[in-house]
Amino acid sequence: MTVLSRIDELIGWLVPPNDVINQKEMVSRFVEASLGKCLGARVFVVGSTASNTCLHNEDLDINLYLCKGQEDNWFTRANEFFFSRASANQANVLRKVSFLPLDAKIELLINEVVVKICPNDLSSLYFTALQEEFNAFVGSENLFKKSLLLVKAWLRYDAPKFLQGSNSDVIFFR
Repeated sequence: MTVLSRIDELIGWLVPPNDVINQKEMVSRFVEASLGKCLGARVFVVGSTASNTCLHNEDLDINLYLCKGQEDNWFTRANEFFFSRASANQANVLRKVSFLPLDAKIELLINEVVVKICPNDLSSLYFTALQEEFNAFVGSENLFKKSLLLVKAWLRYDAPKFLQGSNSDVIFFR
């Protein structure tokens, strides 16, 4: 067995199974339609889910781009809208809504998928686009994304064993 086929096998173990990916896609479509209807806002999935570099149990990061004047009350309107639809939509079961005031984010738990909604955050949209551009530049059958997955997996699963008790800060990618 070649090194590349072993790497592909390892990555196959690291990425979520297709049913989890399909669940995240269904939840993202639900959130996008709901926020579009409630606020008339543009919604984009960003981060590791958008770039297909997510590990098991990573959050679904969503950016919400609001019209001028909605920045102060968007979370109240979204919260009311999600709770009004919670019992009506059997396919997407809303279990929890939390507002994170320091970050001005909403965190939802829908069908066991944690969704973090952040308003008007261009940096994560830029970062997702940068990942895609860099992956296209590197080429070689998504070598950049595969490397990113391996680094993220090491940081999450192996690095804490080596860094216990040290003062090192570990950077986690989205």
